[in-house]
Amino acid sequence: MELLVLLQELAAKLADAQAALDLEKKKSYDEGFAAGVASVLPGTDKVYSQEELNAAVLAAKEGLQLEIDSLKAELEVAKADLEKLKADLDVKVEEAKAALKVELLAKLDAQQAAESESEAALRAEIAQ
Repeated sequence: MELLVLLQELAAKLADAQAALDLEKKKSYDEGFAAGVASVLPGTDKVYSQEELNAAVLAAKEGLQLEIDSLKAELEVAKADLEKLKADLDVKVEEAKAALKVELLAKLDAQQAAESESEAALRAEIAQ
């Protein structure tokens, strides 16, 4: 009988120990949760609802979309400017080619004229 009483006492102590452990676990969890909230939201203990979070995300997305649209518009302007510069460059390259051809033809004509004069002078000298 004494063994049965001893087992009952041990069972009661075990139940008390389990209850104390559970209480300490809850206390530790609550402290950790409070510390986590404090680290994320310093100076406040406000917990945001899903609707508030959704509204904040939507507002942020709208702001970013406005910025994206503005950057797209700037990109289109830059593309148009680049196309104009390319067209202007193509025209200037063609003008430079034409001017070089004219210059080369003038030099060729001058060279041929000088050769003709030299040939004529040489013929006249030989003929004498």
